[in-house]
Amino acid sequence: MKQFLILFISSIFFSTTLNGQTPSQVFEWVNYINNPSRFYPTSGKSIALENGSSISVGVFKDNIDFDNGPGTHILSAPNVGYNIYVLKLDSLGKFLWVKQFENQSSVGNFPSNLSIRVLPNGNIAIGGGFAGSVDFDPGPGTFILTSNSPTNYANNAFVTILNSSGNFISAFSFGEAITGFGPNHCYAKDLAVDMQGNIYLTGHNEGYSDIDPGTGQAIITKLYPGGTTVFSSFLVKFNSAGNYLWHNQFVSNNSSANSLAISPTGHIYVAGTYRDTLFDNNFNPISNTSFNNSVANAFVNKYNSAGNLIWAKTFEDQRVSANASGYGSEPSDIQLDANQNVYVVGYVRDTTDFDPDPIQSHVIIPSNPSAFLAKIDSNGNYINAFILDSQDFSQATSLAIDLQNEVYIAGAFSGTIDVDPSNGSTTYNTLFTSGYSGFIAKYTSSGNYLWSRSLLTSSPGDWFGWLDVAVSNNYKVLIDGSIGYYTHVPTTYNFNPPFANGIVSSSGNIDMFLFQLNQCYTDRDTISAYGCTSYFSPDENTYTSSGIYIDTLYNEGGCDSILYINLSLGQADTVVLRKSHVRLEARTANKAYQWLDCNNGYAPIPGANQKSFTATSNGSYALRITDGACRDTSACFSILSVGLDDYGSEAAFSIFPNPSSGEFNLSSRKKVSSIVIFNIKQQLVSTIEKPGNQFQIKEGPGLYFVKFKFFDGSERMEKVMKH
Repeated sequence: MKQFLILFISSIFFSTTLNGQTPSQVFEWVNYINNPSRFYPTSGKSIALENGSSISVGVFKDNIDFDNGPGTHILSAPNVGYNIYVLKLDSLGKFLWVKQFENQSSVGNFPSNLSIRVLPNGNIAIGGGFAGSVDFDPGPGTFILTSNSPTNYANNAFVTILNSSGNFISAFSFGEAITGFGPNHCYAKDLAVDMQGNIYLTGHNEGYSDIDPGTGQAIITKLYPGGTTVFSSFLVKFNSAGNYLWHNQFVSNNSSANSLAISPTGHIYVAGTYRDTLFDNNFNPISNTSFNNSVANAFVNKYNSAGNLIWAKTFEDQRVSANASGYGSEPSDIQLDANQNVYVVGYVRDTTDFDPDPIQSHVIIPSNPSAFLAKIDSNGNYINAFILDSQDFSQATSLAIDLQNEVYIAGAFSGTIDVDPSNGSTTYNTLFTSGYSGFIAKYTSSGNYLWSRSLLTSSPGDWFGWLDVAVSNNYKVLIDGSIGYYTHVPTTYNFNPPFANGIVSSSGNIDMFLFQLNQCYTDRDTISAYGCTSYFSPDENTYTSSGIYIDTLYNEGGCDSILYINLSLGQADTVVLRKSHVRLEARTANKAYQWLDCNNGYAPIPGANQKSFTATSNGSYALRITDGACRDTSACFSILSVGLDDYGSEAAFSIFPNPSSGEFNLSSRKKVSSIVIFNIKQQLVSTIEKPGNQFQIKEGPGLYFVKFKFFDGSERMEKVMKH
């Protein structure tokens, strides 16, 4: 997403830690793009999600087959520089399409800081930096943009719009040098879109540049009240057609705007770093540090939809040593939750106050440069913050927030990292003194640790690439990045050890990958079971003695569903359920039934040999059940209200059999208008209109919640189990 750290790896294995009864993770698939040339990296940079599909953007060179299935789809980048790829996969990680923006010149460019987002109309926006001449039309046509002073690194920014099929719509560039003011380099570090389809970019600029791609001019300078700066930061807004609307510049003794997020109300939040004092467009000071003006501090600024500053906050590095200078706090990513709270991740090098309030403080002292997560509210007030303390170095490179406001962090570390900020400790260690490993961790909105997963190297000097993480509306976790090293020795990697379904092959270079995890929420339920000499359980186990047994099934997400069985052998299940004031029903299904008249010496009632029994006269009734060689009789039940209306009774409702293999019978005195079925995570599974007296659950085994809606406007919720 936002690249400040370039890390690579040659061999990995995963380590997973769970905390209590929190959800675990299950590997689902990996899409691995092997680069057979062994000389140039294929690197994933950013990922976006679209209706279950994933779209990633990155760079490549030479001839690469981007179809990880049985087919082939080879793209070529034969010139000196790298091409940009855009790859779309379906929900199972299968290839849908890939497009490329072709480098047209001999410039050895490596496009930087690529970002990808899906617009409200389904189109795809890609932004970043480039040098030289690039054809941004991936189809048969051409649309070439050329940077103003090509070098081997990015010095103009671009935006390209594709439709959902990857076909070209438009492209533009900005950040050209101003004539007479020398060379310039404009770095777009992040891209975001709002609900109206407007496009925002943020980054930093080196020199004097024009960020209006049209005929007008919008100038960014390198001047500030202290003289001239190396880098000045910017925020710029374009409409959906790519027309310039406004920009905001903030400048200091070196600053960089690294990431941005847009709220549903149109407010813009920008995170970055600065030294000394941060000034606005009019050179008014908006943030400053009181400790050391030579050390970089993290900032978070909030703007309205017109680009006017609302507030500016600082996470202040508090080193005062005379030799303390250079890098300090470095934000990598910023995101908002549903309550418009603001989350920022990155790394801090030393003592840092994460409370922006000038009087209050929340100081954290890391052992070494360490990843951090900080949370403030929409007014810029401190909520919480913590670090992932490391023995050597750690950095959080990206974050994502799900519909429950739970937070996912991805990043890299060397030495040791503790991913649990509580008094407990959940640590991972790199296996060697050189190289970097990766990590993914999940936390509650309050910062409580939930789970984590690490990717560890297996050879000295191995490196793990920049990770970008995303989470779908059904809580699938996708991670995009690069893996490998310039060993030129063919090898394999396993994304799901010790199982073979995660093994991929590499030619010994740096390769792109995208893999998906599913989060498991363990279902638990208890049933009573009966039999004569044996019992055949839902998990197809045969038990021959009474006792409590545990069956492990798999729910609709492919995760564990634990069923506790209280088994009684040598007797039939004689539990009788009172379904209304005149109707009784056996709990167990598919047995031989005979209803008895207790007031007549337990005499069999003619024709009453079904699972349920409706009394036609007041009396006392029992049930005799025959289960193979077992026969037993229930207690007697009195019925004293034959003839009374029970249409409004809650007892006049039943679902049977339950558990079942997926087909359920429904008995209800009130007419059901519709049925709405939810899984254990409260996600909608299906809706059935006018269901009659039966309904089906077609998804996999597990626990489900079923809402019944009646024509009189009332509702009730029931729990059913599919085995």
